[in-house]
Amino acid sequence: KQMLVERAKELIDAGVYLECATHDPVVVDQVLELVQDLPKDRREFQFLKGPQIAEKEIIPKLLERGERVRMYMPIELQQGCGYAYMTRRLRENPGILWSAMKDRLRL
Repeated sequence: KQMLVERAKELIDAGVYLECATHDPVVVDQVLELVQDLPKDRREFQFLKGPQIAEKEIIPKLLERGERVRMYMPIELQQGCGYAYMTRRLRENPGILWSAMKDRLRL
């Protein structure tokens, strides 16, 4: 979590357009603190379609504040192609399985 916030600060300090992609509400709040002096046209928050915490809690809050929000919809272009992507993501970060389970329980 802290590394993402540190990288966001580095990008802000470097003057580049900030694209923050996370479903962690704590990280979103920390990045919002960092960008309070950054014009809204120099930043955006990005989310994958699906996680309930983003769609029900984080995104409405950001939109209410006038933040730019971009949503991505992962799709399979050919049946079965998504399997390699999903297994790679699980190997890189096994914690996403637990996160997905917790997210589904919020329904």
